[in-house]
Amino acid sequence: FLSVCKSAPGAPSDLGFTVNFAGEEIKPFSVELFDGGECAFVGFVSVSTVFVTEDRTQGWPLLDVVCDTNEDFSYDAIPGGVSVTCDTSSEASTTCTFVNGQPVSNIPTLSEWGMIAVAGGLGLIGAFFAMRRKRAVV
Repeated sequence: FLSVCKSAPGAPSDLGFTVNFAGEEIKPFSVELFDGGECAFVGFVSVSTVFVTEDRTQGWPLLDVVCDTNEDFSYDAIPGGVSVTCDTSSEASTTCTFVNGQPVSNIPTLSEWGMIAVAGGLGLIGAFFAMRRKRAVV
């Protein structure tokens, strides 16, 4: 079995994320998952691959897909998700968690703030000397 769970810290409780499933032995389907550990399950009949992707959600980009380490399964990153292959026909199970978050705005680092302060200071010094020179000439 493959369980696909959702983690979106800070997301509103009514915000759903659409996760799509497709594969060799399953009919394609979609489910809507919400933050808080909600999961969807897919069973493997035999050795096969399931492609799991997530539709884009406005303001909540997919940051990562974290899958359990399990010798019975192999994982490959695909655009917007992951492909999971069951490498054994035994009744093994694994979990992949789709992690979403809000984009981080670019905040100047300390070195950038330092450059801004130096530029401002040089501007003030230049203005001071320009005023001083103007007074000396008059």
